[in-house]
Amino acid sequence: MALKLSLKKSIFPVEIGDFKFEVDLSDDRAKGLEEKMTAFLKGINELAGAPEHEAEFAALLEGVFDELLGSGAYEKLYEYAKRVDVLAELLEALVLALVSKLPGRSALVDAIQAAKQTDASA
Repeated sequence: MALKLSLKKSIFPVEIGDFKFEVDLSDDRAKGLEEKMTAFLKGINELAGAPEHEAEFAALLEGVFDELLGSGAYEKLYEYAKRVDVLAELLEALVLALVSKLPGRSALVDAIQAAKQTDASA
């Protein structure tokens, strides 16, 4: 009798409203995700909530969304939501969900939650 084992893919389907995406969480892409999120977290506290920095904040969001979900993802989502703050909350939920699929990335989750707490206290 042959031994049959299941092999999981590192591609995760993501549905946001009517939009369907696929996120590649292979080892090399996971590293890129972590680097993008680290850059996002560094910039979020400086730019969030400051109207004069809204364009920079939107560009930061766009880079992360497009990196995660594919080129043009931010535009599709922004066209629907029409609000940068809504997309920022969506990105947080998305990243937390994706990071939970990755082994050993609890430090990234902690950083996201710490950034949110810092944001809320400001």
